[in-house]
Amino acid sequence: MSTNTPPTTSTIEPGGGQPLQSDDSFDGFIYNFFRIASSMWVTMVLLVAAMFLVFTGTLAQAVRNPPSTLQVANDYFRCWSVWIEFRAFFPPAYFPCLPEIPKWISFPFPGGWTIGLLLVINMFLSVGSKIRLAQDTFRRVFGLFVTLTGIVCTAAVIHWSNLDGGATSTAEVNWTAVWHLFIAFVGLLWIGALATIIVFTLRQWNRYRETGKFPARASSLWTLMIVVVVALGIFLWWALSSLFGGGENIQPNDSSMRILLQLMRTTFAACWLLLGCQLLFARKGASAIIHGGIVLMMVGELLVATMAVESLMTIPEGETVNYTTKPGKMQLVFIEPASGDQTEDTVISVPGSLLQKSATELK
Repeated sequence: MSTNTPPTTSTIEPGGGQPLQSDDSFDGFIYNFFRIASSMWVTMVLLVAAMFLVFTGTLAQAVRNPPSTLQVANDYFRCWSVWIEFRAFFPPAYFPCLPEIPKWISFPFPGGWTIGLLLVINMFLSVGSKIRLAQDTFRRVFGLFVTLTGIVCTAAVIHWSNLDGGATSTAEVNWTAVWHLFIAFVGLLWIGALATIIVFTLRQWNRYRETGKFPARASSLWTLMIVVVVALGIFLWWALSSLFGGGENIQPNDSSMRILLQLMRTTFAACWLLLGCQLLFARKGASAIIHGGIVLMMVGELLVATMAVESLMTIPEGETVNYTTKPGKMQLVFIEPASGDQTEDTVISVPGSLLQKSATELK
């Protein structure tokens, strides 16, 4: 007696990897849902949607009357859904002869908060399902320590760049020493790249002797590394000749050196963080950093949208100003100039929301 068991079918996940289960059970449905929700295809679709939203939001500023960057940011990026006006794709500056398209011709699209929330969910699901810790206990512990110190270095770089009073002023930083340090860094990078080419070439040669084949991808990587080594060598020779050969001084000005110093700080923090993630997550270290960076950007935008206070100070030439203005915020201000023993003006401010509420009640 024999029993006929129906074959189990499966389909490959859109992003590759393990096959999706095709059974009709609830567990199979949940499994398939999480596999699809964490796939790279969903990530790419959401990133393309975010870029399209930024593109349309930029175009929408040209058709707003009056133009308002803050209003467009609230309507397109700091909301759950948005109606994208079709006329935004035909700015008057580029299509002056085109009749005005009615405002009601529009189509719905997910807002910035919706896309950001879906991206964060996708990132967490992807990290939880595809990124695993290293098997070696010592590597995990040491990698966790390096990763945490890398996060501290990143936070320190952000803090230094936002210090009041100019943390990188000429009086506090020796730009010549920074330039010499940068040249030394390029020199170490050139030596490391040259050593990488030598090791890579020896490995590929041994593989060729064993198999008799030379992979096409290996030749592309070898060509790319040669280009990098030659470019770094040319710059290093040019910089060293200006320092020790009596050539023309190529050190940038102070403004450019401030940017270079910031780039050096961020590069060091990024490399240190990448090293920690490589130790902690093995081959998925770079993927973990990319996922964490996208989540950090989403959370940062949420904090800026809900907590940041933006203001402008417009100073006409030859005048002095002691106040700032907030775009999109209106208020009625009464100022009594200081007199007698007073050292400060008396300022009474009535927010625009109260004025609008009073005007509505009077109607």
